Formats: sequence, structure tokens, C-alpha cells
Amino acid sequence: MQITDRLRDICARHPSSALFAVPRRVQAAWRLPQAAWTYAETLAAVEGLARRYRDAGYGPGHRVALLLENRPQHYFHWLALNSLGAAVVPLNPDLRPDETAYQLAHSASALLVALPERLAAARGARRGAQELQPPPTTQRPSRPRRARAPPAAPARMPSARCSTLPARREGRRAASSPTATSGASASGMRRNAATSRSPRAPSGCCSRCPPSTSTRWRTRSWGCSTPVARR
Repeated sequence: MQITDRLRDICARHPSSALFAVPRRVQAAWRLPQAAWTYAETLAAVEGLARRYRDAGYGPGHRVALLLENRPQHYFHWLALNSLGAAVVPLNPDLRPDETAYQLAHSASALLVALPERLAAARGARRGAQELQPPPTTQRPSRPRRARAPPAAPARMPSARCSTLPARREGRRAASSPTATSGASASGMRRNAATSRSPRAPSGCCSRCPPSTSTRWRTRSWGCSTPVARR
């Protein structure tokens, strides 16, 4: 439900109740024809302004700047534009001309509505806004760059696993092979591997390996490839 629909609903129930009221001194300073407006008078003014905006071609997607100060006319125009789906750009009357021109250019307002005593400032702000807007370009738009593919994730290193074939069985199989080395050489290789030192490894690499108890390591006789603590 739009605010104008709510206004019509209340106007149907309380048409003679006052909606806007200003003090007498403000009425004299602003030269207003009356000091109060009822719901029925406000709805009639809003519908009349909405009809004029619609006939002029303004509607959804348009931005209309209002330089009407804080007077009741500001709210009449705001309600009328709201009923048409147009956006309102309220302008502060205390802004400098260059600031008003920037606000008009930045908002891309299609229309500026001002009070009679503000017409000179409104025309100056409109000229400044036209100077701030860039001229239309005839160059062809540049082709967008192709997005680079994200780098591939590094491959995960395979985790170390224990050998499932005991070293003694490997020794027998190697001895039965005609191209195998001698038993002395194989035992010497096992001795060298057993006496080699390596950095500290995680304790208990498998169910056969005991937890670490020392900083010196050796290879188990059954062929576990993970260093374990000397017992």
C-alpha cells in the first residue's frame, strides 16, 4: 500500500480533519493563502499535481528535484510524485549554488521545481549542473577483460605408510632369486640402515611400532619404513 492509498483511506473517514497547519506568523512570512489544510484539501491538491505530472510525461524512473523549502507545497509535490512512482530529490535552500549544481548533476534530475523567489538560484544551479555533466562520448566501449582462472590447488603429498611385507620374507625371496645379492651384503645393508640416524618421527606409526622413548632411531627388523624409537 502506497502512502497516497493511506491518505485516501483516512480522507474517507476524516475528510474535515486538519492534516497541515502552520502558525500565523509563518503564514505571513511565506504568504500562504491559508494556515491549515484538511485531509480532503490535501488529497485534492495531491491528485491535481499528480495529474499535471502525468500529463507532462513524468512517471517511474524519473527524478524530480524540489526546491520548495519546508512548506506544505513540498509535501503536496512529494505525495503526487510518490503516487506516480517517481523519485524525489529534496534540495536544501541553504546550499551554495555550486553545491546545488553538484547535487542536481549527481542525481541526474529530469526536472527542478522551485518557489517563485528561488527561480534565479534554480536557473543558476541548472546551468552549473549542465557544465558538470560530461559530454556524450561516441567511442566504442572497450571489450571487458577475460577473468583469469584461479590457480590450481597444490597436490596433497601421500602419507607415509608402513610396508606390509616383513623384511625376513623379503630376504628369503631375494636369496632364492638367481640375481639376488649375497646374504652378507644384505645383512650389511640392514646393519647400516639400523645404525643410521634420522630426525625425530611421530610416535607409533602403525600397530607394530612402539611409541617413541628416545631421540635415537632405527629401522625395525620386519621392514617398517617409518623410523621408530630404540627399545
